[in-house]
Amino acid sequence: MPIKSLFLVDDDEDDHELFRLALNEFDYPVSFAGAENGMAALKMLDSNAAAPDLIFLDINMPILNGFELLRQLKRKKHLEHIPVVMYSTSDSPYDEQQALELGAIAYLRKPSTLSELGQILDHFLVHFAGSKFERGQSS
Repeated sequence: MPIKSLFLVDDDEDDHELFRLALNEFDYPVSFAGAENGMAALKMLDSNAAAPDLIFLDINMPILNGFELLRQLKRKKHLEHIPVVMYSTSDSPYDEQQALELGAIAYLRKPSTLSELGQILDHFLVHFAGSKFERGQSS
């Protein structure tokens, strides 16, 4: 199944802009939406009939952090199937372990350049487009 829609949950507006810029480099259209915290994301995902194909989720956010949002997503029948990539500045092995135990398919450190982000998105959007997601990847 091709990945046609991506959802970013991150309180940093610069990260949202970097995702937009990186996605513009792809040869096929990928719809992009986002939320600035876990509570806003949960409201958007609960009310949207069309769930995204992939969620990138930051850990440290106000109101509802990434771990708690991931817990809630995996408890909801209509959202539990959506693959989630934890996407954080933290390099803590504990954070990575917790993310994978809660059901994330991968744990990634935020890249420092637009080019690196493009490579990450290429990996998930292009290379995984025809294959089944497997949990436990990290980078």
